[in-house]
Amino acid sequence: NFEKSLGPLQELIDKTAEKRVLMGVPLFANSQFEPHEMARLTDLVEEVDFKQGEVLAEEGQAAKQSLYIIRKGKVTVVNKNGMINTLSPGDYFGEKLIQADDGAKVKQTITAEEASTCGVLTRSAIESVIGDISRLGKALPPVSSKLDRSIKLGDLTKLKILGVGTFGKVWLVNHKKKDKAYALKMLN
Repeated sequence: NFEKSLGPLQELIDKTAEKRVLMGVPLFANSQFEPHEMARLTDLVEEVDFKQGEVLAEEGQAAKQSLYIIRKGKVTVVNKNGMINTLSPGDYFGEKLIQADDGAKVKQTITAEEASTCGVLTRSAIESVIGDISRLGKALPPVSSKLDRSIKLGDLTKLKILGVGTFGKVWLVNHKKKDKAYALKMLN
């Protein structure tokens, strides 16, 4: 019997998806971990639910040294300049705070735009698996720092599908006015 041998199929699917997301975070992707270490880190990700409007992190407050992976819902990230970025399932935040000194302050306010579920991996959980936090790779600048907010969806023409994944499709699109090509991720 499959479930007796390996456990519920949905749990296996969820763990595989979680591992794939973790391995896509530059902090982990740029690290040299053994397969058993990645499996253990995946096991230590805890599911946490947030109510609509709940503040996950507040600018100027002490940071919770954790990586948050959005599983369901949407969260809004607002920096001190008022720049807003919305994160959806498959997106993550907090990777820089894992390597921050104790007592580091949060530089953005992050709020659940709707009821949301996140997978949360704490620094202490990571240290329990890898020992020294210096084994982690380097975090990349946030995607929001590279976003061109002047582009409107109506300015883009879909050309073809580049890929299909768990959360949606990636389209090759062309900006009508700038005649520039972009990859556009459209969530289901």
